[in-house]
Amino acid sequence: MKNWTIIIILLTCTIVACNHEQSHEITGNWIPTAQIAPVSDTVIDDTIIFQSGSNGLADITITIIPDGTFSFYMRTIAQPMSDDDENEMTWKGKWNKEDNWIALTFTKEKPILEALFDSNYAEKYQFEILNDSTVNINTSLPKLDIWGVGCEKITK
Repeated sequence: MKNWTIIIILLTCTIVACNHEQSHEITGNWIPTAQIAPVSDTVIDDTIIFQSGSNGLADITITIIPDGTFSFYMRTIAQPMSDDDENEMTWKGKWNKEDNWIALTFTKEKPILEALFDSNYAEKYQFEILNDSTVNINTSLPKLDIWGVGCEKITK
């Protein structure tokens, strides 16, 4: 009977000790876990630029800025033996990121996305047209083919 009494006392002490709230003094640079921002793959830290190299078709620059906006600049180059003039166009919009993909949503004026992002002139998994104003681009790639022109990725 004496052994059962000791076991019951030890179990009671253990249960009381486990349920007892302890106060902790906050020292140093401790931050409550509720205030720590989770690591997110929906933001970018640096500006991402896709820029065309030398070619005979167009100068293209896509600039994706960490503030959630982007600009798409394109200057077509007049072709010999053609009546086409050089044209400059700039479109702007907002972007959203999920993993390695950034969805560029053009606001106000928008290009014909099927003409710029033509899968016949690009490698697989470079981009995906979501609707008439949004295209998803794969930012993990070192190069995108836009309007048949190779655009190298630059991070600033």
